[in-house]
Amino acid sequence: MFLCKGYKGIYYLYFKDEITGKKRKISTKTKLKSGANLYMKSFNPVPNKQENFKVSLEFLKEYTMNYVKTNLSKSSQYVYETIFRHLQMQFGNKDIKIFTINDIESYKNVRLKAVSRTSVNIELRTLKALFNYAIKWGFTNFNPVSSVRFFSVPEKERLFFNENEIEIILKVISDDRLRNIVLFGLMTGCRLGEILNMQWKDVDFQNRIIKICNKSNFKTKSGKIREIPISDKLNGIMLGLFQGRTVSNIMDYNINDKYVFCSRNDYKFNLGYISRKFKKYLRIAGLPESFHFHCLRHTCLTQLARAGVSIYHLKQLAGHSDIKVTEIYLHSVTEDLRSAVNRIKI
Repeated sequence: MFLCKGYKGIYYLYFKDEITGKKRKISTKTKLKSGANLYMKSFNPVPNKQENFKVSLEFLKEYTMNYVKTNLSKSSQYVYETIFRHLQMQFGNKDIKIFTINDIESYKNVRLKAVSRTSVNIELRTLKALFNYAIKWGFTNFNPVSSVRFFSVPEKERLFFNENEIEIILKVISDDRLRNIVLFGLMTGCRLGEILNMQWKDVDFQNRIIKICNKSNFKTKSGKIREIPISDKLNGIMLGLFQGRTVSNIMDYNINDKYVFCSRNDYKFNLGYISRKFKKYLRIAGLPESFHFHCLRHTCLTQLARAGVSIYHLKQLAGHSDIKVTEIYLHSVTEDLRSAVNRIKI
């Protein structure tokens, strides 16, 4: 058997089929040589003996984390690391092929003592994906999470700002850099991570489009690239920012690689720093503690829904992977519909 890099940098394992005697190849599903080597060690070209190979939690962890670090976001990496840590604490180095539904139920109940139901559900969804990966990689043929019931969690209200609150917020923010970030969030509905990782090369002034895309140090939540049209008002703000940069940095030939929203020293803002700073101004404005930066995204999407924007267009602008998530914003228009039903004369 030997490994060879193929299409899109994915490693393929070449081996001899013990039954037919012919040469075959199979994808290792990874671009990392270390992960491909792990796959080769676990692979048995004799199908009937494949089930005798033990796939321990430690082995699966090493193989999975190689894949996750290449293909998923840092937040997803953290969830996978948390799951493996607690699985090993509870089950040791158990063979994943002998995990049962009762094992997952036990894991679920143990974790509930430490974290919320919502957090347990996140771990269960990730654990389900983990076993699906293991099936795809040929390490097992059963997903014990598939039959496990998730906790029911009451739906949280989607908080958004009204026009008066937006006016107050923009009035109390004395930091021009933060105000521009807030305005951008209100006008695009982008997540904070997407805003802070945007570079000037992602802004197409000619076609008036902003591209939200993956970077070497950042991945979008869905992993997909999307384009957002620049409105007339936002275009004026963006042009002002760009012209200000080019005038003050006339010798800066690498302007396209610079972050749109950054510190005076061109350092990318930290998400926590911007979130805390925005929260400080919300308190100055006298708004409830429940409000936070992500409410700007909810505000934008709610306004679009109220304006009658198609749910499919809304989904594309928001970058949702599932239209069911987008449908939540349609619930916000109930008050708008009240005036319509009150017109009924009986």
